[in-house]
Amino acid sequence: MLLLNGCVNAPEKSTSPLPVPNSLFKPCLVPDYHVQHYGEYPGYIAELFAVIEQCNNQLSAIEKIEELR
Repeated sequence: MLLLNGCVNAPEKSTSPLPVPNSLFKPCLVPDYHVQHYGEYPGYIAELFAVIEQCNNQLSAIEKIEELR
């Protein structure tokens, strides 16, 4: 007698999607502008770049989680 169990569909495992941590949705705040002299300006620009890098890292992490879903 032939068994046709090869045609039987196995029940699908349901996996819940990966949650996106709330820490990735915190706002990127612009540093306060306290530049009074031209010599302080490069430091302020460095702070701005650090904030932009933080935001880009958050977006990158969210994109990686979405790729795994």
